[in-house]
Amino acid sequence: MRSPSVFTGLLTAILALSILCLNTASGQTSVLDSWDVTFQAGATAHFAAFPSSDYEAVEPQNWAITQDDRGVIYVGSKRGISAYDGETWDLVISLKSTVRSLATGSQGFLFVGLKGDFGYLHTTPDGSAVFTSIARQYADILPSFSDVWSTHI
Repeated sequence: MRSPSVFTGLLTAILALSILCLNTASGQTSVLDSWDVTFQAGATAHFAAFPSSDYEAVEPQNWAITQDDRGVIYVGSKRGISAYDGETWDLVISLKSTVRSLATGSQGFLFVGLKGDFGYLHTTPDGSAVFTSIARQYADILPSFSDVWSTHI
């Protein structure tokens, strides 16, 4: 069984994704309310809703969400990958394909499942994000595929 803090983080991320999708679709321009929920086990989760203008998403659908060991939340959409550090949203990288799944790995790698591709995101010494396609490196031996809906490490 997962620890309450991991469970709380995952639940927060899942609810945040749901709220982001609803909020984007409604086109609201101001931050909605935030609230805390205390679970039977005593763990408390903080929830907040953000308008799409805060997180630079241009699409009403977010397909993937994950959180790294620093607490940064990453959200994948048709536009690319956005990150929330607890204070601000930033577009980390624009990609040419829809992000369908995300998973955080060790040493700062973010594994990405896309429509017709999969690979990883890493940060260069100058701080910019770079996507490296694993699928393209092995295109000659991989079978044809479309969406990568789940990424596991």
